[in-house]
Formats: sequence, C-alpha cells, structure tokens
Amino acid sequence: LAAAPTATPSAVSPRASGRPAPSVVPIATALRTSDRDVAIEAVVTAGAGLLDSSGRRIVVQDASGAIEILLPKDAAAPTVGARVRVIGRVGTAYGAPRLRGGSIQRKGSGSIPAPLRIQGPATASHAWRLITVTGRVDSVRKLGERWRAELAVGAATLVVVGQPGAKIPNTTLIEGRIAEVVGIVRPAYPTASDKRPSILPRSTADVHVTGGAVTASRAPATSVSKGAVSPSTMVAGAAVPAVDADLVDLATLVGSTVRVGGLVLDLSTDGFTLDDGTATGRIVLAGAAADLLGLVEPGDAINAIGRVGELTDAGRSVVVDDPADLVLASALGDLSEPGPASPTPADVAETPADARIAAFADPTGAVPGAGAGIAGLLAIGAASLAVTIIRRRHGRRLLAARVATRLARLHRMPGATHGDRTAAQGSASVD
Repeated sequence: LAAAPTATPSAVSPRASGRPAPSVVPIATALRTSDRDVAIEAVVTAGAGLLDSSGRRIVVQDASGAIEILLPKDAAAPTVGARVRVIGRVGTAYGAPRLRGGSIQRKGSGSIPAPLRIQGPATASHAWRLITVTGRVDSVRKLGERWRAELAVGAATLVVVGQPGAKIPNTTLIEGRIAEVVGIVRPAYPTASDKRPSILPRSTADVHVTGGAVTASRAPATSVSKGAVSPSTMVAGAAVPAVDADLVDLATLVGSTVRVGGLVLDLSTDGFTLDDGTATGRIVLAGAAADLLGLVEPGDAINAIGRVGELTDAGRSVVVDDPADLVLASALGDLSEPGPASPTPADVAETPADARIAAFADPTGAVPGAGAGIAGLLAIGAASLAVTIIRRRHGRRLLAARVATRLARLHRMPGATHGDRTAAQGSASVD
C-alpha cells in the first residue's frame, strides 16, 4: 500500500501544501481506484476496538458500499453514527479492501444505514457492509472472550464471530436456539482454512436469541476442571509439567512438552505463526484443538502448550492437540509503541525499517576534514553498529515484556488452563 500523507495530532490532518484535495466519490468508486488518493464521505458503522485493540481500525458505509479505514496514528477515532470525510489511498490488508486514511474530518452525525437482510451465504459483495441474519445456532466454539458460532440460514451456514471488543458474553448464543444477528461482514483471512466471511456483531444489542428447541450445550472449549492435567502433558500415565520455552530454543527441545507464548503473525490451514520476541515458530493445531483454528486471528496474544515436533519445510513446530492447552489473552492492549504489534501490509513500511535506518544516521558521521582517517571512520562505524544492536535488543525486550504482561493476566480469566500464571515467563526471556 502506498504511503499516505502524514497525520498531525488533531482530528483533521491537513494535506500537503500545493496538493489539492480530491473530489468526494462514492465508496464503490473508491474501491476501484488504487493508483491515487480518493476522498469519501460516509457514516461510521463499526467503531475502533471491534476489529482489534489498536484503536485505529473502523468501518464506514455509504449508499454504494462499505470499507475498512485505517486511521492516521494521531487521529481520534470517531464513534458509531458519526459522518466523516476521509482522504487516503485504497489497498488491501488481510485480503480485504482498506482505505489508509491520510486525513479525517468529522462532518457531524449521520443516519446509520439499515442493515441488509440476507437469507443465504455472505459473499464478497457484502464485504464490510452491515447486514442482519436469522437462523438456528448449530454450534458454538469458545476461546477466552472470543466465540465463533455456526448459524443455519436457509440452506447456507453462516459464521458469526464474537470479538472481545464487542463485549458479548460467550454464553449468549445457545445451540439449538433461533438467533437474529446484526453485524459487519468481514472477509476471510487469505490463508485461513475456512474461506467463508464472518459476521461481527458490534455489541450485545446486535444479538437477539428467541425460542426454539434447546439441545445439550457442549462444554466451553477452553474450560478445564481445577487441577486437571491435559493429555498433552501426560507421558506414560504420569503428569509431566510443560517446560517454559522460547521459540528460539525449540531445536534443542524436540519431543518435549513445552509452553510458549507470543503474538500471532500469520495463519495457515493447520495452525499459525507465533512470534515471542526471540524468534518465530509454527503452532500446529491437531485433533480436537483443530476446532479452535477459526478463533485465532493475527495480532492475538496466545499461550500454547504442546509437543515440539519437526517440520520438513519450516523447521520446528509445537503441536497442540488439546483445546484446553490453547489460551487467548483477549485483553491485549495496543502494542503500537514504538511499532504495531500485529504488522499489516499498510504498516510494515513505516515501523522497524525506519528505526533501523535511523540507527545508522549517527550525527558524528560527518567527520570534518580527512585528518580523522580510516581509523576514525571505522570507530564511528563500530559505534553505530553497536547502537543498532542495542536498539534491536531493547526493542525485543520491550515487545517480550508487553506480551508477558498481557499473558500474565490470564491467571485471572475464567476457565484459564493449568500453568497460565507462569506462561509469560517463557516470553519474557529474550536474550
């Protein structure tokens, strides 16, 4: 995604001098324009905090369509129902259209579009639109504060995901009941195994459960009895505690049961890539744990217990086969200081790379005269390299500390699994 104009710390970010603002176009037109800046006016239908915890992602809609907006870093997020004018460039992020906002201006309040009722599958044409569906709840899976339900609507089965930011209890939907759900249609992640779009209700007001036959509700996927030992920590009938490990050390722990924690970077058809600040590694969900794959998203803080195995094409992996051994830290805060915790295509170019370049811009590099000689230049180069290494290590420590802080909160979460209180220790050790 091309860089957008830099935002200033205000609700309205002025455009660069001498560049006229583009004319306002419908969202449908903006979606077909990717080679230049566009301007749209629309009403906010999903506020910051629903899609993730960064506070920068909102959804807007007009009569022609809807789109996700990545707000400028210093802009305050508008609330649902606010009418805004956004100038920026359209690209894609996580396989879905996104307008990277260079400036945003509030234009008062607007009427929230009436949700479109659909009675079949959600398609690409519904991306980011506000819709409503009514159907029977076929199944509910839970991972911390996030839940995922399968809703039978006519001949189709739709996916409804309750995000932590929506604050909808994971007990709201009951299998066998009839539910009416209003929500934003989010396209599937490109590498996810399930390619169906998901419907994201924004609050408890978007979910209504009515009568209908009630079937026996399955136990929450993340709940275990106090003191229970999961199968992944059992060897020959004896309880073997998991070893707190850094991903960088997995090569020395093949065959061992380990506990790792970090941030999800990417999804795959059988698991995800985890970053704990020391390295990245593959987490493979097998057996009953595979049912939770649809609940994991990029940027999540995850604590996982599993056996270290080998991958022929991607090095070592941690294989998790018990749903109780995968724990989501739903209360993850914004890790965008100094850079975003979950890199997106729109953000990658402006974070670590810039910091590395700045590290080499040593102000003592301009040595006056030639008298300093080669020895002086080598000394300056060595000092600059040392500063770079220190900054990198410091950045990793900060990331690991933030992840550890979030994961440490898991011991206070209902249904937290065994050993969660020490889960952060493996993430906090970086060097």
